Amino acid sequence: MAPDHDVEHNARLRHGMTATGGWRTTLLGRPGSLGRRITLLTMAVGTALTLLASSIQLTLDYLELRRGLDRQLDQIELYLPNIALSIWNLDEDQVRLALAGLTRQPNVRYVQVATLGMKYQWAQGERPSRNAVVRTFSIKPPSSRSGEAIGELTVVASLDGLFWQIGQRALVILLSFGLIAILLAAFMLMLTRRLITGRLDAIGDKVASLGEVLSAGEQPVDLPSHKTLETVDELGMLERTLDRTTMRLTRASEEITAAQAALAESESRFRTLVEQAPEAICVFRADGQWRFLDVNPSAVRLFGCASREALLATDVRSFFDVQQPDGRSFEETARSRNARTLAGESSELERAMRTADGRLIYCNVHLSPMPETDPPLIRVTCIDVTERRQAEAAAVELSTRLQAVLDAAHEVSIISTDAQGAIRVFNRGAEAMLGYSAAEMIGQTPAVFHRESEVRMRARELTAELGQEIDGFETFVALARRGQSETRNWTYVRKDGQPLRVSLTVSAVCDAQGAIVGFLGVARDITQQLAAEGDLIRLNLQLDGRVRERTKALQESTERLQAALDDLQHTQVKLVQAEKLAALGSLVAAIAHQLNTPIGNCLITATALSEETAAMRRQLAEGAPLKRSSFTQYVDTAGDTTELIVRSLQRAAALVAHFKQIAVDQRHERSEFDLAEAVTQAIAIARASCNGARFDTQIEVPPGLRMEAYPTAVEQVISDLVSNAVLHAFSGRDHGTMRVAARQDGENVVLSFSDDGCGMGEDIRRRVFDPFFTTGLARGHTGLGLSICYNLVTGPLGGQMEVSSTPGVGTVFTLTLPRKAPEPVSVPVLPGQ
Repeated sequence: MAPDHDVEHNARLRHGMTATGGWRTTLLGRPGSLGRRITLLTMAVGTALTLLASSIQLTLDYLELRRGLDRQLDQIELYLPNIALSIWNLDEDQVRLALAGLTRQPNVRYVQVATLGMKYQWAQGERPSRNAVVRTFSIKPPSSRSGEAIGELTVVASLDGLFWQIGQRALVILLSFGLIAILLAAFMLMLTRRLITGRLDAIGDKVASLGEVLSAGEQPVDLPSHKTLETVDELGMLERTLDRTTMRLTRASEEITAAQAALAESESRFRTLVEQAPEAICVFRADGQWRFLDVNPSAVRLFGCASREALLATDVRSFFDVQQPDGRSFEETARSRNARTLAGESSELERAMRTADGRLIYCNVHLSPMPETDPPLIRVTCIDVTERRQAEAAAVELSTRLQAVLDAAHEVSIISTDAQGAIRVFNRGAEAMLGYSAAEMIGQTPAVFHRESEVRMRARELTAELGQEIDGFETFVALARRGQSETRNWTYVRKDGQPLRVSLTVSAVCDAQGAIVGFLGVARDITQQLAAEGDLIRLNLQLDGRVRERTKALQESTERLQAALDDLQHTQVKLVQAEKLAALGSLVAAIAHQLNTPIGNCLITATALSEETAAMRRQLAEGAPLKRSSFTQYVDTAGDTTELIVRSLQRAAALVAHFKQIAVDQRHERSEFDLAEAVTQAIAIARASCNGARFDTQIEVPPGLRMEAYPTAVEQVISDLVSNAVLHAFSGRDHGTMRVAARQDGENVVLSFSDDGCGMGEDIRRRVFDPFFTTGLARGHTGLGLSICYNLVTGPLGGQMEVSSTPGVGTVFTLTLPRKAPEPVSVPVLPGQ
């Protein structure tokens, strides 16, 4: 610190110490003083303890009041017998008096009595919306021991009264404890001022005076002691220690002056060495900021700055904001290296840097601590190794690319030798193909994995072809030495002894001057290829024989299948005829059963009428007198009989008409029509024939949906479905809803008819389309309506009809009809039909 600054600081300090006399007259002392902090801390602790004690006391009081309220509510059970007797006797006045008595109890705001099922209900008071306790009691009959309740008593008590009592107690407790805390704080304030802060102010005055003397460069002198420092306690010992420190500071000041002179001389010599060093030398303070403190000219040139001042104004981290060789960030590396350097360890590493003029360089960075510096300093020496690194990187990249190419060719064997035949490269494909590792084969010759007999045979061929003796390694490279690339099939022998057929291409490797420095052999496994070629030849030889055998077997199989098909068709005709005859028999039996009743009725009534007529004729023939009463009786009998005969014949005629509809002719009424119009017309006709039955219809058929079919058949199906719903689905009801919806599905129309009637069970649903099956036989229904619909849909309309139903929910009929009905076909009549 400069002397002028020290003088100014000490003057301000003394002024502050003097001014404290004014601050001591305030309530809590000057801001930041020790006495003020002790007083505030005492008040804070007292306040906290007051709040804690108050909270505990109030919690205990609340729990006691809450238990009292629970006991009060428990005593309400004593009122239950009287209330039960009043409810049992339906004495409303007594019930209300009991409720009024309950509401007059402390804290009870609302009481309610309700019988089971809420048939009777009495309430008294106003139910609070919050801070309430609800208690429910079961009310049992006066003389019942079964435990079954006849009602329920609900009591709602308010907690507001409890909270008011707790609030009053809290106010009293807080005021009493607060007064105690204030008195304690005042006592602590006076005690602290008398024993601590007053004496510390005196010591502060002495320290400020000592600072002024040292700043002026004078020798310290003994300063008068304050009278409060005469007591030998901690503060008295502090003053004595201050006196001894003054003497040591005097001696230290003299030593520092001598050391500064020696340091200036040493710094001058060191500066000369640093300025002339070829390496870039930088000095940093070990505070984690990494700002340049000093640099030499070589550092200015290395970092590409215009001047030393420009480099000193730059943050060193800006030069290292690039990808580092080890992938670590500058901050991560700096923290670890900084700690090791401060521990006295020198370290060296390689870093990438971006200079101020934009160049990317690589430097060998050496960090070492500067001894006996405070604060600690770190010396960094940087040597540019960019050119050396670029050369090494180029060599590594070339080697990496070559190795990557060799490793990528894992399906072929690549083996490189020198000019004398020693293997130098043995790739992964060669390892997989031959079973040898590269370490085993480096330095060996290719003869290790070749058949000796095959090599000798090829050597004789080359000797005869080239006119000179060829043997050994020359057998593989003789043509390559003459500038030719040879591709030939060889037999490799794997490490496990298994032979392997390969296609081997051998070529020479030359240097920049064209001299042969080695040979390259690339082999491809052709074992499977040769095996496939052999298999193909054998298959071709076997193909003709197999084709002839298969042709003969196919002919025999075709003849057997044709005979079986003829038998199957003959059997099918017989089965169809038998099924039709059985169906015809069932139909005839059903028709006979249905016609037997009306025809039998006609026969019986006609016979009876015939007997009455014969008796009348005999009486007239005998000339007996004819009484008016007898004639009237005969006429009435004849009228009733005739009416019964007519009804029976009408029923028989209706059955015959239904039978004709079952066997509907497919050759009439085919035309193109609008489905929406047909559905609307059919429902209108059905509504008119339902004798005033009330039902709603919902038609959801898109306009313009046209069909080429039999509109009369479609209308009859819709009309019969409406009649069936009125007679069965809505039986016993005066209202119902039917819904008819249609949508186009490709070349088909899906038409659905649904109702919300009574539905049907599964046993009825399975037989709903059977002829003469009806659940309304007693009401004169024939059971042919849905059977006729099914025959029309599956017959001339060429579609499908399905039904789904849920009892109590309703029934849905789904018709899937082609937009263009199939053409009518003529059905041949079998014998006997």
